[in-house]
Amino acid sequence: MMKNTWKQTVFGLTVMITPPLALADVMASEDATIEEAATWLTGTFNNNEQAAADNRFVAVSLKSCQVQLKGLESQELGIALHVEQAVNYNINRPYRVRLYWITEAGNNVESRVYRYTDESTLVGLCLKPDDERVIEARLLAASDCSVFLGKENGFYSGSTPKKGCPSSFGGATSTSSEVTLGPVGIDSWDRGFDAAGLQVWGSESGPYKFRRVGQ
Repeated sequence: MMKNTWKQTVFGLTVMITPPLALADVMASEDATIEEAATWLTGTFNNNEQAAADNRFVAVSLKSCQVQLKGLESQELGIALHVEQAVNYNINRPYRVRLYWITEAGNNVESRVYRYTDESTLVGLCLKPDDERVIEARLLAASDCSVFLGKENGFYSGSTPKKGCPSSFGGATSTSSEVTLGPVGIDSWDRGFDAAGLQVWGSESGPYKFRRVGQ
């Protein structure tokens, strides 16, 4: 985790852990802050304990860090996170590399998920010193997903809208995600569905339970 919380301003950024939930559907009974949510999302996580106890889950590692965005203009306040996920047996070749833009949304926190135009140049970014974790705006592709996280009982939680987010991965036409975020980890249930509404990828046994193992 970085020593300082960086806030950036961004223009036209439309990055989760997951996709858009109607704001009215989030029941937040506690104050939600982007600083807290970003801190809880930042670090090194894995689901090794879950995978060892249940062979329906593959052992996966998740690494995220705060980064600076360069070359953007805007009036929007937020925190940028670079996120990589990889199966443990191929840890140096992440299958998912994204930017999460964490910003305020009323009394809740919004996380917008961005793809990169060339993610291969950014793999391993979190291993660099803090001041070298810089991403050029030209490397961001359009976002097609957001999640709105409300805070209740000490945890943040949110999910995709009923129709999910558009997708073309693995035969899916839409994706669905459910996320719970706390100080010790992230529970994330990502699934893909085809045009007929049938699940074509993702866990059929509940969320992946990532637990913090380092900063």
